Amino acid sequence: MVSNEVLGEKELPPMSVKQRRKLTRTFAVASLLVVIGAGFSAVGNASESGVVDPHAGFVQMVVGNGETLWDIATLASNDQNVQSVVDQIVSMNHLSSPDVRGGMKLWVPAK
Repeated sequence: MVSNEVLGEKELPPMSVKQRRKLTRTFAVASLLVVIGAGFSAVGNASESGVVDPHAGFVQMVVGNGETLWDIATLASNDQNVQSVVDQIVSMNHLSSPDVRGGMKLWVPAK
C-alpha cells in the first residue's frame, strides 16, 4: 500500500469533538435552509398556478364623457344580447345601477 505522504498528500489531524459538532451543525443548518427554500418555492408556484383571476375574459376601460352603459355594452356585445352584457358589466363592477359617468373605470367583457 502507498501511504498518503508518498502521494504528496498530508494526512489531516483528527478532528476534535468540538469541530465535529460545529461541522455537523453547519451541515444541518445548510440542509434545513435548502429544504425551507424549496418549500417556499413550491408554495409560490402553487399559489401562482392556483389563483383564479376574477377578471379573466374582461378588459378594463375608461368611460368617455357622454357614454352610457348601453353604448359600452353594445360595443362589447359581440352579437350577444346587449341587456345580458349590461347585466354582466353591472355585476362585475359591483354597480348599484347602470348609470355611469365619464372617467369611471369599468371591467367589460372582452370580444
